[in-house]
Amino acid sequence: NMGLGDDMILQKFYGPIYTVEGIGEVSIRHAITAAADDTPAWSTMAKLSIDSRHYATFDVSRVVVS
Repeated sequence: NMGLGDDMILQKFYGPIYTVEGIGEVSIRHAITAAADDTPAWSTMAKLSIDSRHYATFDVSRVVVS
């Protein structure tokens, strides 16, 4: 769960992902856009700062598992 102003720190996502049986390798990228239908600019930066008046949302259409 991420709250208002919580920075998105990619390392926090690795632990829960590796609790899923069968996961052997993980590559996580994140993107920031002004609107949900904007083209994302992907990044592997370790931390994405979120303004104190905003919160991170996740669009499942952009989640890829292969």
